Amino acid sequence: MPTRAAPWLLAILGGVLYFEGFIGHGHYTLSWICLAPALVAVRNVSPRRALGIGTLFGFVTHLGGYSWIVHLLMEFAGAPWAVAFLGYVALCAAQGFQLAVFVWLSRLIALRTGRPIGWIAPFVFVAVEAFYPMLFPSYLANSQLPFPLATQILDLGGPLLLGFVMALVSGAVADLLISRLDRRSHSYGLPLTATIAFALTLAYGAWAMPRWTALEAAAPKLRIGIAQSNVGAADNHLRWDESWHRNQRLSRQLATVGAELVVWGEGGYMGWVRTSEKRLPQIPGADAAVLTGISRYNILSSGQREDFNGAALIDKSGDVLGAYDKIDLLAFGEYIPLGETFPLLYKLAGPYGSHFTRGHSVAPITFGRFRVGAFICFEDILPSRVRAIAQGAPHVLVNVTNDSWYGRGAEQEIHLALAAFRSIEQRRWLVRSTNTGISAFVDAEGRIVEQSGRDMEAALVRDVPMLEGGTIYLALGDWVGWLCAGACAVELLRTRRTKREATTLPPSKKQTRSNLGHEPPPHKPPPIDATGNQG
Repeated sequence: MPTRAAPWLLAILGGVLYFEGFIGHGHYTLSWICLAPALVAVRNVSPRRALGIGTLFGFVTHLGGYSWIVHLLMEFAGAPWAVAFLGYVALCAAQGFQLAVFVWLSRLIALRTGRPIGWIAPFVFVAVEAFYPMLFPSYLANSQLPFPLATQILDLGGPLLLGFVMALVSGAVADLLISRLDRRSHSYGLPLTATIAFALTLAYGAWAMPRWTALEAAAPKLRIGIAQSNVGAADNHLRWDESWHRNQRLSRQLATVGAELVVWGEGGYMGWVRTSEKRLPQIPGADAAVLTGISRYNILSSGQREDFNGAALIDKSGDVLGAYDKIDLLAFGEYIPLGETFPLLYKLAGPYGSHFTRGHSVAPITFGRFRVGAFICFEDILPSRVRAIAQGAPHVLVNVTNDSWYGRGAEQEIHLALAAFRSIEQRRWLVRSTNTGISAFVDAEGRIVEQSGRDMEAALVRDVPMLEGGTIYLALGDWVGWLCAGACAVELLRTRRTKREATTLPPSKKQTRSNLGHEPPPHKPPPIDATGNQG
């Protein structure tokens, strides 16, 4: 391997390992070592060069995981293929830069402190994952959905805690490789620490899973149905009545098998309903309550109209029991950044662009003696949003969404996998209804108990345990991210202060400071003159 090309080839290898280990590719074990090649690649380079290597690493990572963006832009924004492809490349570069920051900062701190990069990487990785802004947030830990023994620690620290353990393993592998390449003796402290962390993670999972299985078995149950109409968002605008009739028929079918609550997908009710509306008698069409996505609006005293992407729970008599309006709106789909400043941007938006207002309340909806925590679309991949909703102590989490924009790639599978982690964090079942798939029931251990197919009608029903109690993650949130970010900040400030002191000391003190902990320089004899005498 050519020496100059080696770091860049290692960056590409790391990117391939990262996306091959992610959901949709199925090789989740690769995710435990995917950071190692990039850490090895920057062992002898400047931080500036490390940034470039990390940029390639992040770009390749996202290039392999976000190909569905092309279909989204063509379908949703009406963009031609070439423009959609450029959008895909731009998104991969922007989101991939997260890993560039990770690699650069890891190398910078390692260079300043003299510590092995394998020890530093887990703290930097988690800090960057916690605070780098992403249009479509995801975590390295999401790759481990097929490995439930490892994922149970999410109720302690969320995906960042599992990500820390995974980065620790990658760091240990990198440190072993670096010591071999540099032909130096290796300390086994880091591999031993990573092994213990991995073992404790699995031990916690082995303890937690049977415990929660027993609690689910003992909990009261609510029979919930999912109606998947298989009418996508674009078709829903063109022939809304077809989606309506299918949902009605599926609801009647589910009611006959005892469903007390039926969940429709996002936008299941077409047409606008005022937020003050308390009765919608035309909704149920069956002897079951319905929780459906619905477009809501409000008129302010100033005469200005607010539009909301909402969800409403309507009982079988037609009374509106409660509603939730989406808070985390999707940029370019539900609002246009800077659109309030430049209204022309909304006129230039695609045929399905919307101008929604953020919702205001995260309160659960009361249904009989139970509380339902509802949220909409990609809010199910945001741990902080679902955590805020879980503060109201819902007995079950319900998500209504629409994935029809993304084509038949891996997006539906990825979206479901990301959403399933909310069940473990809050120890609640997740009921997820989508228009065209994948709809699913997810238990409190993050296991997908039942799911629909894609691009097909489906009617699912389950007796869902109504669980109570909280978790450490509910109480403390992303404490792991704050802790790691604080550790990185302390190291940077400490090394910067040391460097500043070294540059401001008088020459004599610089010499004294530089010799601390070292042998004094050898005595240098005076020069010999032309006669052969010293002095």
